[in-house]
Amino acid sequence: MKHNYPVAHKGGIAQQAYEARTRIQLRGVKRLLLAANVQTDRVKMAVDLGCRGGDTTLGILQAIPGIIQVIGIEEVLEAVILASLKFHTEHKWDNREAVTRVKAWKDAESGLQEFFNSFTVDSSKFCNRHQCQFDFAHLQEFTQLPDVFGGIDLIVGFQILHWLDAADNGLPKPEIIKAVYDTLASGGVFIGGTSTAFIHIDQNQRVEGKTRAEFSIDEHPFVKMVYERIKSIVQQITLMVPVPVTAAQPLKEAELIRLFTDAGFIGVQTGAFLVTPGREEVTNGVVRLRPEHQGRLEGVPQEQRTALVEQSIKDANAACDSMQTDPRLDNQHIYDAVPFLKATKP
Repeated sequence: MKHNYPVAHKGGIAQQAYEARTRIQLRGVKRLLLAANVQTDRVKMAVDLGCRGGDTTLGILQAIPGIIQVIGIEEVLEAVILASLKFHTEHKWDNREAVTRVKAWKDAESGLQEFFNSFTVDSSKFCNRHQCQFDFAHLQEFTQLPDVFGGIDLIVGFQILHWLDAADNGLPKPEIIKAVYDTLASGGVFIGGTSTAFIHIDQNQRVEGKTRAEFSIDEHPFVKMVYERIKSIVQQITLMVPVPVTAAQPLKEAELIRLFTDAGFIGVQTGAFLVTPGREEVTNGVVRLRPEHQGRLEGVPQEQRTALVEQSIKDANAACDSMQTDPRLDNQHIYDAVPFLKATKP
């Protein structure tokens, strides 16, 4: 896992509510397969690397009609348990506290019941054919993959590349890339996505016709207002200005391509596409999660963080209420780009 990644261990569950409402992971992995031009008719066995709550796993199953099995692997135990519950597969982890925590969260999120009901219907089609299983493993232990699996046609990591870094250079560890290579069958494909927070994207580079300044959620006027208020309060509490992960862009496209080429992959290529949760989620849901996700609350005690964010949102809303043109109605800056790399084993 990226050593300075700010999301707490519980993040695998905390972010699930927003992701569940928007189905952004399920839709996103389908877009990823399409954008990377994966020949789905050749895929029988796949690994969903960093499957979180199973949304991407379901997306892969739905996108590849002839698939025999998908194995979801995730290092956040609570997320793996949640995925197992949603797919009604057996969770084999003897951690009663974690299971209880996940079930309590699921029951408390009453507004998501409709989503879970529909997810169960969709996933049951594959459970009946035993097409899905989940394993709990730390991402840095994926070097053991060849010992467990072999002859995999496709390995997909929807937003995985920035979780596999070696120390401070932001690049995936060579031994993990080698394990991915060894796990794939001849002709097998690896597709790994990342986040614009962790890879250099030129401000003038266009993704689906838009530059980062035109599409980015972080450029949404209301979100920026909230960020400024958070920054001010954090400075008062910590006497310092936290540096969000968006300020550093360690991953470089050329370095990534060279790393995979050196591992023996051929046809290494990169691309990007846009996903959006919609304006309502940006101004109500994402704006509550992103400050923690990006490290904007660094130095603030955990028990104070939710109140700090809520106060900042309340103040920003009050300011918007008095404006003639409401910044919250901006429909342009409601996208995230998903840069990705595709590589094939000869």
